[in-house]
Amino acid sequence: MLSNLPARWVLVLDGASTLATSTVAELLAVATSAAHLCAVSPNGDPKDEAWVEAESGSRLAADVVRHLDATGRVIVEMPRQSGGLSGNDQRAFVATLASQQKAQLLSVQLTTTAAAVGGHLVDDVATSVSIATDGLTAEQVITILNPVLSGPRHPDELAQHVARRLSILALRGLPVPDHSITKLITNHLEGDSADAGLLDRWWRSTVIDENTLQPVLEPETFAWIDQFDAPSADSGWPLSHAGLLHTYGYILSTAWTPFGWKSDRYMDGSLATLLGIDTDDLTPWAAEGTMLSNLTQALDDLMANSSPRHLIEESGRLVKLAGGSADGTLRTRIYEALNALGDQLLVYTVAFADTGVERYITAFPMGASGVQSLLTDTEVRSRFNIAATLVNGSRIVQTR
Repeated sequence: MLSNLPARWVLVLDGASTLATSTVAELLAVATSAAHLCAVSPNGDPKDEAWVEAESGSRLAADVVRHLDATGRVIVEMPRQSGGLSGNDQRAFVATLASQQKAQLLSVQLTTTAAAVGGHLVDDVATSVSIATDGLTAEQVITILNPVLSGPRHPDELAQHVARRLSILALRGLPVPDHSITKLITNHLEGDSADAGLLDRWWRSTVIDENTLQPVLEPETFAWIDQFDAPSADSGWPLSHAGLLHTYGYILSTAWTPFGWKSDRYMDGSLATLLGIDTDDLTPWAAEGTMLSNLTQALDDLMANSSPRHLIEESGRLVKLAGGSADGTLRTRIYEALNALGDQLLVYTVAFADTGVERYITAFPMGASGVQSLLTDTEVRSRFNIAATLVNGSRIVQTR
């Protein structure tokens, strides 16, 4: 049966006739064995019925360039490797797309299919998605596609996933009235605002990103989200409820950071996968609960039932960005990944000495290099956009 056969990818390159052979070879190198090439005419019709099968990426690259010179469009079919592309392959793919963009790459199209027979696609339910690169960098394009290329999302989710990402980006960071996504997020926010206990599980955050030193939200979007928080002296631009900002604010954010979009952790399903819940549970399309309630419950369950691999405690005087100060402890818990994603899970909390109540600030996936950097960092400070600055602090690192 076709459904039991390995999935394959078809990558369509348009308008890329200026690509060098070396550039195409780099692209094909990310697939362990690039399988077939099919050139098409400018109107999209196959140039001929025969697909060209190559023994190596370099030979296939030469074929690609030759057909690009003749038609300006090629289709390269590659097996989708078990477990997806490795981290190094993903980086190579990003680098290649970047070089292609300079070579006037006009669009990227991916097609999922169950099988190919004799070089021809035979799955009637193949899903094809095309992304115009206008307004998007090459790295942003691959960020959108990566969760389907290498997990955790299934190839069958390709069209839906891309449509959701592009729809959110089309909002340009604003809660556009009457838009379907705005309505979904509003329903979540209204449910969360009615649950005082849920809101109390989180403390405060700033929308000024500590890496870019720029706001990740538009002031209008910040104000729209902030209205659903309980009145607090610690609120007001750029400070608000960490849980609301780090879920709904990040979903709407279009700010590009060194780590991608803030929404990636939710939209690509990686955070949900690390927490052992459905990949849509931390999106506006959650079948049950809200983004914040689902995230909070999953974190509560994790903290109650699992011990972190690493625990960093940084204690001292916390100077609140809204004014005032108090003694407290910042805890960074890092949980080992129990899946094929490779990332580990970081959970950041704060507990003030006067109450002892531990509240969440943020949670997100972190790669091995980031974890190592964090563990060896000797600077004692507040992190991850918490609405306070740690001074005169001490640091303890525990690893089990």
